[in-house]
Amino acid sequence: MAGSFLINLPLGVTTLLVLYFKVPESRNEETSGPIDYPGVLLAVLGLSWLTYSFISLPDLGFRDPRIYGTLGAELWRW
Repeated sequence: MAGSFLINLPLGVTTLLVLYFKVPESRNEETSGPIDYPGVLLAVLGLSWLTYSFISLPDLGFRDPRIYGTLGAELWRW
């Protein structure tokens, strides 16, 4: 059973090699703006809330206010 997870390693390496050799660079050299720190913070919070909701859902159930709050905050952020 554990051996079935070993397929991920060659698939990941193959994917990275294909991306490196086949996908052209798309960086815009003319733009060098600052990092969007509020956007980074919102993305991290949103993904954390979503992950917490999905992990806690089986134990707490749909009727728990924490699930409503985190999923509602995630939908509001989206």
